[in-house]
Amino acid sequence: RNTDYERFNSRLASNFRFVDGKVRVGESISVNHWLEHLNPSGIEELVIAQHPAIPVYDENGGYAGGYVDILGDKPNAVRLTDNEADNRHKSWRIFGSAYLEVEPIKNLVLKSQFGLNYTTGFNSTFVPKWSEADRKVDINELTVRQDNSVQWVWSNTANYSIELGKNNISAVIGTEAKKENGEHLQGYGRGLVIEDLDYRYLDTVTEGKSVSNNASTYAMVSYFGKVNYAFDDKYLISGTVRRDASSRFGKEAEGALKMGGLAWGIFPSVSAGWIVSSEEFMKDIRFLDFLKLDVSYGLSGNDDLQNYATRSYFNSINFMGSANGLILANYKNDKLKWETTGKAKFGVDLSMFNNRWSVRADFFTSTTKDLLIRKQLPETSSLEYSLTNDGKLKNKGFEIATNIRILNLRSWQLDFGAMLGHYKNKIVSLAGGS
Repeated sequence: RNTDYERFNSRLASNFRFVDGKVRVGESISVNHWLEHLNPSGIEELVIAQHPAIPVYDENGGYAGGYVDILGDKPNAVRLTDNEADNRHKSWRIFGSAYLEVEPIKNLVLKSQFGLNYTTGFNSTFVPKWSEADRKVDINELTVRQDNSVQWVWSNTANYSIELGKNNISAVIGTEAKKENGEHLQGYGRGLVIEDLDYRYLDTVTEGKSVSNNASTYAMVSYFGKVNYAFDDKYLISGTVRRDASSRFGKEAEGALKMGGLAWGIFPSVSAGWIVSSEEFMKDIRFLDFLKLDVSYGLSGNDDLQNYATRSYFNSINFMGSANGLILANYKNDKLKWETTGKAKFGVDLSMFNNRWSVRADFFTSTTKDLLIRKQLPETSSLEYSLTNDGKLKNKGFEIATNIRILNLRSWQLDFGAMLGHYKNKIVSLAGGS
């Protein structure tokens, strides 16, 4: 009741080739617009909990409900949905990417790609005066908010591959930059003299006026390189290294590579594989179609924390409704750095009986150090906590997945799949070395 959702979608995609296919250009972009009237929060649970003997309307045509007796005092669900009928919720989204690919010489491909995600949303929520039996609210209220978000990613890579007899080599180097910016603006007020739809604007509120506005920005830049080597399509080696800098960390991060005014995290990884089923001594094993063993070790970083954790900043506050001021909201920590996880893994991949039974098993162990945690502060600091790097945890376990094709007919197939996993986490140390 009084809820709906309308959406307009459009999409454009194209690819072009020039200079005998050595220059390639393309893009994919979608534009979406939607309007909606929302369900009041918790309406589904309310309808279930509402006693069926309570009428929707009273004898005077007003909303019934609000009886504090054995029938309960749940609010009238129809009134709540009627309140939503003329509220406005509308959004736009532009999402897409474009690329340029050039092959200047044989086996070398240069590529630049830019992606964009832009969203904007407007919401106007009005709660009119209302009454239900002996319950009454004699003042209305209006909340209006606007949210904008822009996210972009720009990557540039150079990819080279070559085959020399039984040797197959490929390498890629590149850089990637991304940025996210969001802004929120909200106004609130009460006491609209006229509740008509044409007057539901913040200019018409008469009391309780307030406005809030905030923004947040996040940026990251990365440089990376990867080399893959295969010999005789049986022996595989791969190595990767990344250098990442995040705006969420301080410039004085301990142990980080400091360059260009940024503190960089270095994350290498290496892996090796052996396709055992391609060996001559495996040819007589008829039921086995594929068998591969692989091992890997790598470092990865985590920057999942608030955007301005490394800075000191203040929030505005109203004291007892009569005075405005500022209060310390965060204490800076220029030494914040990446939370780092080192993970070692051994895996087995096999397929049997004309690929009708496959199994993948992974056994792993990892250690995470320099955990991004909230550290309790003394009461005299006026803050409850500050973010810091401290603590260590270990994780180990295994995952085994299998799939069996029971029936393989021309028109349809029947598969059975199952997965088994075991994980064990151990906190080695907490904040302060405990």
